[in-house]
Amino acid sequence: MLGNVSKWLRILGYETLFLKIPSDEALLRLSQENDRILLTSDEELFKKAKSRGIATIFINPNLSLKDKLIKVFKESNLQPQLNNTRCTVCGGELSKVEINELKEFLFASDFWVCKKCGKLYWKGSHWKNIMKMYDELCKELNT
Repeated sequence: MLGNVSKWLRILGYETLFLKIPSDEALLRLSQENDRILLTSDEELFKKAKSRGIATIFINPNLSLKDKLIKVFKESNLQPQLNNTRCTVCGGELSKVEINELKEFLFASDFWVCKKCGKLYWKGSHWKNIMKMYDELCKELNT
């Protein structure tokens, strides 16, 4: 499955849909009608999409997460970015929020909230992993 890829694409600034649609036809129609790039590890679905002119990228399920992301960025001509991070749950846009009256009690200084689902985000200990992945991707993609 490509749920981890979808989550990381959101972290790296891209709106994604991660859907468990049982019908290939419905997924192909959704991709075509919404002009989306279809990411799949299903070879048959990849071939169907290609034959219909749908933008698609085949992701070998045996690749590491980093290599999967590199493949997506290279084949889509996109670049990872951290200035447009999206909600990892629903893909909604994040908005910075001020929590001035509680700042002395909080563990972080910057907070963002998803405009769509309300999930709260901050730069916690996971931020090191995000920056490490971002730096490695940028290095790999710019060489």
